[in-house]
Formats: sequence, structure tokens, C-alpha cells
Amino acid sequence: MSRTLASLLASLFLLSSSTLAGAYDLSDRYLTHHFIDNIRQSTIPLQIRRKYQDVDDQEQEEGVQGTGTVLCDNETGKRYILTTEHLFPANKKLSFYVRTRGMRIEKITRTSKKDLALLETDDTTHPCLKGKVGTDYHVGDFVLYIGYPKGESPFLRESRLMSYLDDEHILHEAHYSPGDSGGGVFGSEFGEPRLIGISQLFLYKDCQEKPWAVAINGKLICEFLQGTAVHDEYCGGEKK
Repeated sequence: MSRTLASLLASLFLLSSSTLAGAYDLSDRYLTHHFIDNIRQSTIPLQIRRKYQDVDDQEQEEGVQGTGTVLCDNETGKRYILTTEHLFPANKKLSFYVRTRGMRIEKITRTSKKDLALLETDDTTHPCLKGKVGTDYHVGDFVLYIGYPKGESPFLRESRLMSYLDDEHILHEAHYSPGDSGGGVFGSEFGEPRLIGISQLFLYKDCQEKPWAVAINGKLICEFLQGTAVHDEYCGGEKK
């Protein structure tokens, strides 16, 4: 092999390596198969049938899809599902049925102000998120987000943090699909996933061509989980 060709190949290798490192930071921030597998396994589709009274007191029924992240109470082994409240709106007088891969919902804790809900299940075996809720992230960071578009197979997509919308929300450059609501936005720390956001909604401003993706941030997640069985496991060390 000529010296020129060897030098060119070496340059291409370094370029490829630096590109991957910049995008994924394999040594720390991103991504091992174990990391991705845990995100996929602990994310589940939510297929919901809702019955409610409309403004004319007529009973209506509708179907919606969403996404949830399975959390564990390590003391009891019980599984909880973290998702968005607007899938189960507290301001509607409704009943609902949720398909969650055989897990029966025993209790729901929700808040419309934070748009978060925690579903307590009877399950003790489903894979759950191994990392913690994260609050250490910065504009420009690469992240992953996952959801079940239309309740079908999970889609794992890469994005980048664009801005802090306010003290409780982050923006990233992505495109949500119907069914993604409640899905996790993930960074990483020490090779473990960090749940830094929960997918919430689209935001259009100033006639922009593409919407911004808004996620509820880790700070608000930990405030919501305060007093629940999973707070210490996932927000230990986080201040309310």
C-alpha cells in the first residue's frame, strides 16, 4: 500500500471516528446496545379507550394512543408507568380502559398542571428503566427519544436539544407522531440512560415550516414523583 493511500485511509478513519464520537460519545454519553435495549424494553405502548360526557351530557367514546416508561419500586417490585396526563385528562369526567401488555392498572396519580401521570400496575416482572431521571443537560446535546407512533412498533430517533422553553420544558429538533405522547427523551451519564424529558406536544411559532418538539423536563418529573414509591429510586439526590 502506498504511503499516500495509507495516509488517506488513516484520515478517513479519524474523520469517521470523530464524527461518531461527536454524535454518540460512545465512551460516556451515548450508546451501547445495553443502553438502547433498556430504553426499548422499558418503553410500552398505551392503547386507551375513553368514555366521557360532552357539553350536552351525552356519553362519547374515543380511542387514543400514547407511550409510557416503566419504572420500578425496588422494595416491592411493583411496576409503574410514567406518561402524560392529557391521555387521561382530569378535567373530563371519564372512565378509561388501558391496554398495557397484560399489566392491570390499579391506581392513577396525575396532575393537569404538570401534564404528568403515574399508573400503578399489578405487574412485578416487566423490564423497567435502569437509569435515573436526569437534570444535567445542555443546549446542543444529542438525545434519543422513543415512542409508539399510532400504537405500533417502537421508533427510536436521534435529536438535539435546541433550547429551554422555560424552567419546566425543553425543546428539541424532532418530529413527534401521533402516539408519541408520554414517550421518554433520553440523555446518558456514565453509560446509563438518563430520562431528561417526557414528550408532550408540538409548538408552532412565527409561521415556521416545522414544529418544535416540547418535552417536560427532568426537574418537573422529579417534582411530580415526589411522595411516590419510585421517587427515591429515580430522583435520589434531586432537589424538589
